[in-house]
Amino acid sequence: MNNIEQKKHALHLSKQICSITGMVMDSWSVNEMEAIDIIYSSNMYRLLSDETTKVWHYSTYALFDILKTERETGNIAHSYYVDGLVS
Repeated sequence: MNNIEQKKHALHLSKQICSITGMVMDSWSVNEMEAIDIIYSSNMYRLLSDETTKVWHYSTYALFDILKTERETGNIAHSYYVDGLVS
């Protein structure tokens, strides 16, 4: 991946994280820093930041569903959107 593609990916990722942060704050009644910590410490984020998974193409709603599933079940593999990406 060239430098321009990396910058585009980083910008897209940043926008998604901002959107998901708001969803986490609303859903779990946490402040912004707590929401960011939840996101960046999640397996959903690791999957999202790995370009080979192409998860960064997912909508913010799909990404939030993955995060929600991870928090509720302890395993992102239980999310419909992750089927086949992890074991």
